[in-house]
Amino acid sequence: MRLNQQKTTRFSKSFLMISLITVAALIGLEIKEFTNRKTQLETHFSSYCESTSNRLRTILTTPLWNFEMDRLKEVSNVEIQDQSMIHSISIYEKTAVSDQQMLLCITKDTSGQIINCQGNPKGTNIEKTHKLIKNNIHIGTLKICFSQKVIDVQTQNLLQETLIRLFFLIVIVVAGLFMAARSLRR
Repeated sequence: MRLNQQKTTRFSKSFLMISLITVAALIGLEIKEFTNRKTQLETHFSSYCESTSNRLRTILTTPLWNFEMDRLKEVSNVEIQDQSMIHSISIYEKTAVSDQQMLLCITKDTSGQIINCQGNPKGTNIEKTHKLIKNNIHIGTLKICFSQKVIDVQTQNLLQETLIRLFFLIVIVVAGLFMAARSLRR
C-alpha cells in the first residue's frame, strides 16, 4: 500500500510540474504576442502620423503661398473632422517680424466639435512640425497634434483580449491534463 501511495505522490508531483511548465510557456507566448502586436500598433500609428503630416504639408503650402485663408480653413476642417487621431492643426505664417504669426488654429473639444484655439492644445498628444516651403522660400510652419487616446484604447483592448485568451488557454490545458491524468490513474 505504501508503494502505491508513493507512485500516486510521484504522479501528482509530475502532473503538477507538467501543468506549471505548460502554463508558464503559455504565459510567455502570450506576453510575446502582446508585445509584438503592441509594437505593430505603435509603428502603424507613427507611420500614420508621419504620412498624414507630410500629406497636409503638401496640400496646405499652395493656399498659404496664395494667402487663401478660406482654403486653409476648409482643408484643415475636413482633415480634423475626418481623422479621429488628429487633435489639432495650427498654421503659422513667417513674416519679416516673426517666424511664427498664427494664422489658424483648430482643435476638437471634448464632444468632438471643431473649435478655434489660441496656440497648440496640450495633452497626451504627439506633435509633428513641418516648415511650409514654396519656391525655396520658407513661408510658414504647420503643427499637427495627434491624439494618443485612440492608441491607448486599442492597447487596452489588446490587453483585455490577450488576458481572456490566456485564461481560456490555461483552463483548456489544465482540464486536458487533468482528464489525461485521471484516465492514466485507472
